[in-house]
Amino acid sequence: MADVSGLARRVARRLRGGPPPSPAKPPVDPAARVARARAHLQAGRTGKARAMAARLRARPATADVGAVVAAIVAYDRGFPALAHAELAGLPPATAAALAPAEWVRSGLAEAPEETEAAVRALAAEDPPGLGPRAWYELLAATFGAGEQELARAVFARFDEYVARDPEAWPDAARHRDSLRDWVAADPGSPSAPPPGGRRTIAIMDYGPPGAARASAPHGAPVQSISAGYAS
Repeated sequence: MADVSGLARRVARRLRGGPPPSPAKPPVDPAARVARARAHLQAGRTGKARAMAARLRARPATADVGAVVAAIVAYDRGFPALAHAELAGLPPATAAALAPAEWVRSGLAEAPEETEAAVRALAAEDPPGLGPRAWYELLAATFGAGEQELARAVFARFDEYVARDPEAWPDAARHRDSLRDWVAADPGSPSAPPPGGRRTIAIMDYGPPGAARASAPHGAPVQSISAGYAS
């Protein structure tokens, strides 16, 4: 006959020790969560991105990441003021690392002086966590906003990262080279006065700022020349 009493004592001893501890949850990777939220938005799953933001914000340990995701969703939906409000309470380095385009563009729209000062400080301090992609997004946003001097400061930092580690982002050099002349140029340069009595023609460069924005059709220069003669 089985020793029931002995089995009961062994079970009791195990119960007194308590259940085995549950395995600890792995720490949240902020960049991975932001990338997942962007993937949801790209696929049209805005509701899932918003739900992710709410879950992350519900925990103190991930509240900052939740604010970033909420800002990205707000900016994607066309609410830059809301995006700025979500990111305003975060350290600039955190916002710039996780949502650089949304942070700068919404900030320049809602609080330009404060945002310009924050970007300038980042370019001077070079905090850890900002890689070449983040610096490129900051550069594109500041240059696109017409902040030429600020864009030059950001470009210098981006150029430094490209030279330091070209393999960190293989496309970085191409993007840097496509913007170098545009960032160095001064906006609003006047054209030379046309000579009297003679028809003139200009030599135009169809290299717009941004490596992904090159003029594809070969007919663009021909159409410009035709328009000049027809005017």
